[in-house]
Amino acid sequence: MKIIDLCGPCRMRRAGEDSGGMANIPGSVATALMDGGKMADPYYRDNEEKILPFFEHDYIFTKDFEVREEDLAHDRVYLSCEGLDTICDITLNGEALAITKNMFVNYRLDVKDRLRVGQNQVEFYFHSPSRFLQQHRVDLGKPFNVIRKAACMFGWDWGIHLPDSGVWKPCYVEAFNLGRLERIDIAQTHANGHVTLDMNVRCESWTDEACKSTAAKTARNTAAAEGTDAKAGGSAADEALMISVSLYAPDGSLLWSKIGDAARETHFVAKVENPQLWWPRGYGEQPLYQVKVFLLAGNQKLDALEKHVGLRTMALNREKDGRGHKYEFVVNDTPVYVKGESLVIHDALIPRSTPERWNRLIDTCVRSNLNCIRVWGGAYYPPDIFYELCDQNGLLVFQDFMFACTFYYP
Repeated sequence: MKIIDLCGPCRMRRAGEDSGGMANIPGSVATALMDGGKMADPYYRDNEEKILPFFEHDYIFTKDFEVREEDLAHDRVYLSCEGLDTICDITLNGEALAITKNMFVNYRLDVKDRLRVGQNQVEFYFHSPSRFLQQHRVDLGKPFNVIRKAACMFGWDWGIHLPDSGVWKPCYVEAFNLGRLERIDIAQTHANGHVTLDMNVRCESWTDEACKSTAAKTARNTAAAEGTDAKAGGSAADEALMISVSLYAPDGSLLWSKIGDAARETHFVAKVENPQLWWPRGYGEQPLYQVKVFLLAGNQKLDALEKHVGLRTMALNREKDGRGHKYEFVVNDTPVYVKGESLVIHDALIPRSTPERWNRLIDTCVRSNLNCIRVWGGAYYPPDIFYELCDQNGLLVFQDFMFACTFYYP
């Protein structure tokens, strides 16, 4: 696996203009305009209304990047965009590549035949969300129910109206040989003092002859660059693809490990005896087990992923009581008195929500004696670091979906 990171400085200009200024990936129109001194702080006095005309225009983010011959020698090469906000035309080296219309999903685009050795250029053309809503008016419901974008960006009782756009999450080119790991899904079954983990590994493999030839060429190019013998130990292209899954205890010790053929065995079952249970804050500790997954071809690691998991049961008790029905969360067969808050957004300027701010937010929740956070359905899904910090600190997450505040048109 090889990654070409596209994060960092890029250029941004208003559509129809030849020049512009600098921006960042991840970043947005608003943060770029503010950093360039072209737009006032939207939080100051009545600037919220004054800056809205900026968002009646389309904007183009342009990123130049270098690709080497050995990068293109991989048999699969993708442009991966973890978040594009929202209606975006993507152009690669002057050719139309894709149109995206959803802020909340990831996009992985096959670009192997579109890239070239040397300089490459990707452009993200963002259409004005304000103009889009003007052109797609609705007679029923909220005006934002025709666009897959954070509802609060169009104003709320607690926040400002800032219909921003941009490459709001990381973007990169990733190259693979023979196969790639997508994710691992883990389900828990608790019974008789042990926990059974059902783990399903989602992966792609493309071990046809053409790909094997490409992988062998990549191995030769890599060996030439490193001054080693490509034949030493055999070629990965000649080996069957295998999946290795390992489970580690909270103290780091190996509990279980297994290797299976990627073509036939992607479901793994591990049993944990005497499990250390995860508890909400105030009810116990938060031990986390670790799962590591590798995609292997011989002794070569083609791809890897890892995941932390707390062993726990969760149920919602809706039994009848004297006043109707309970709404009681039960963790590990213990009713939990929920002390929580509703998470909206850090900042209308999303790129300012850094890992440091997420750490500070969770630390504030811990010091406030909370044990639960509701992720409100009119904003956006927080990054992985939010959920990881909640796991580490004993905070339950009450997760709304992002279309919770009105009905949406298909």
